[in-house]
Amino acid sequence: MRIGYLDCASGASGDMLLGALIDSGWPEENLRGLIAKLKLGDVQLKVDRVSKRGIAATQVNILSSPHQPHRGLHDLASIVMQAEVSQSIQKRAISALRLLAEAESQVHGVPVERIHFHEVGAVDTIVDIVGALVGFEELNIEEVYSGALPWSRGTVKTEHGILPVPPPAVALLLREVPVVGADIDGETVTPTGATLARTLVKQFRTMPAMTVERVGYGAGQRDWPDRPNVLRVTIGEADEAAGGLIIEQLVQLSCSIFQVLLVLVGTQKFFLLAASPSLMFFSMLPAVIRPSQLVATRFSTERCWPTISLARSVL
Repeated sequence: MRIGYLDCASGASGDMLLGALIDSGWPEENLRGLIAKLKLGDVQLKVDRVSKRGIAATQVNILSSPHQPHRGLHDLASIVMQAEVSQSIQKRAISALRLLAEAESQVHGVPVERIHFHEVGAVDTIVDIVGALVGFEELNIEEVYSGALPWSRGTVKTEHGILPVPPPAVALLLREVPVVGADIDGETVTPTGATLARTLVKQFRTMPAMTVERVGYGAGQRDWPDRPNVLRVTIGEADEAAGGLIIEQLVQLSCSIFQVLLVLVGTQKFFLLAASPSLMFFSMLPAVIRPSQLVATRFSTERCWPTISLARSVL
């Protein structure tokens, strides 16, 4: 099975993802043909090779007339349904557009039907979303995985005024998505980037075992002072014969127990409920010259806080 892995340490946007797909071998002409199928009027595709802090990458720009009609979710869905793409692409694209519209609806407190995408932004949004879905399909990528997305700082100017980064709609879209604080003053994840991450990614995790075939870099529009502003996509065959090896991130919890006999029953209950894959006892002779036991266990990250809460109540 062919899979893809996204490295988004510098950010995630629709144009960065399109650039990474083209950089990894998706024909540029296929994207041009798709734009024609969407029948959006005078829309041009500009593809350039650029360097971001010494890393060669492909940069994509969607150029359109500023005099575009206001388009809502129904309008964009109609464009997708009339385009000559597969039904699965149509279904996933409309689902992604609805996800974005629902986030904007919640932020602004208005019904989804009243959400209108900004004139030029609507063109970018639909090309980015449909283009990314088609690109992964034509590269025969069956599953997509990704690392954590960056949560940067600062502010951004919008028609609603100055807002914190990430903007409210992006913050909503990133619910239940692993994020990591990034020392970047500026917007790293765009609404379309967050929407595509929610739509495409099967699981946010470390790199799965694969035989790497292609690596592509998509360039962002801005330059960051300490890192190349690129999104990397790695494509390859999943290594299903890796001897059953499963890479999993675990959390270790340990504590010193002085009066072992008094708490042993409670300790056993704690580790049993934690469903720990490993349980270790170590004899210790601390500075107070009082024999004790160091008890340690490891468990999956999703059980981290429930298990710690249980430990506090038992020990």
